[in-house]
Amino acid sequence: MRRTQTAVASKPKKGKGRFIRFTIILLLVALMAILFAGLTFIQGNKLMRDEKVSLDTYAANNMHSFIPVTFLSLDDHTNLNGWFFPAKNSNGISLIIIHPHASHRLPFGNETRELIQIANKVGYNVLTFDQRHAGSSDGELSTFGYTEWEDVVAAMRYLYNATGSPDVVLYGIGCGVTSAIAAWNHLPEGYLPNSKGEVSDGQATEVIEEVANEALHNLTFRRNAIKGMILDSPLPFSDDYIKYAVQEGDFFLHSITKHTVPYAVRLTAGLAKNIDITKSVRDLPIPVLIIQQTSYGEIDSQNTNAVSTARLTQHHGLTDVYTSKSTGLYESFFDDQERYIEIVLNYLKKLDNSKQ
Repeated sequence: MRRTQTAVASKPKKGKGRFIRFTIILLLVALMAILFAGLTFIQGNKLMRDEKVSLDTYAANNMHSFIPVTFLSLDDHTNLNGWFFPAKNSNGISLIIIHPHASHRLPFGNETRELIQIANKVGYNVLTFDQRHAGSSDGELSTFGYTEWEDVVAAMRYLYNATGSPDVVLYGIGCGVTSAIAAWNHLPEGYLPNSKGEVSDGQATEVIEEVANEALHNLTFRRNAIKGMILDSPLPFSDDYIKYAVQEGDFFLHSITKHTVPYAVRLTAGLAKNIDITKSVRDLPIPVLIIQQTSYGEIDSQNTNAVSTARLTQHHGLTDVYTSKSTGLYESFFDDQERYIEIVLNYLKKLDNSKQ
């Protein structure tokens, strides 16, 4: 009698099922990463292409005598527009106002004229201008200071050609702080020789740095032209201004994208590095006025005061700090305008006296 053998179906291996589940998870993670990267660049693009904030129609009528100016940024193709206020009794130093993101040459509106006037009265020329993609200047993108430093250096170049003196005070507000610090970092060190090949200021042993960037190499001044800085609302890192903008813009998933959008902005700005503003300001060997607020919305006071705390440990004698009661980024001026102007005036007077 023949026995019939019944085929027994083989059971699927457990390893195969795990592999399929793992593959599905990987695909889902990859899909989410792609979607999140897309969201990051969409939000970054929106921030950088924000509609320009225009000057009030009659803003010029509220200003005292000025000279309208147009000059090229360091890239030699971006036209920048601004106003130059020469001092009647110039001390040879010019104040450059560097506005924040989504602003223009009058960062405090028409009330900016009060700051300009007091600076003029104590001998400082004033240049206030629209950075790229702001006001009436050219440029398709605003990069929160990561490329605007070129505009600041170009403003210094304009002033040197207009006044014959390279000496300036950089007055950065909000991410204008990034522009100011980046300008300092990019400007070459050393001293240029005069027509006789001599190095001025007794710095005969100073090595003149070789500069690869042609535009920087051709400048007729060096980093030592920056005699001081006024920094309104300095945050610990340059990326922090972008995080703040994403948060205040209430973007979709902003609690997460505020950490990723800065990468998109820096990538667009030519792989720019996140600047450690705390360290940079701490090490500046020039007089610095720091204007800070009690807090900036959800940004805690530890980060609000981080820059000034570090600065005072290194250069206490070269540092002035003013803390207002306001709780918004660069709102100290509006919190107490009279006191704010007094603080700036005292700093400028002190800086002028130290030069003599």
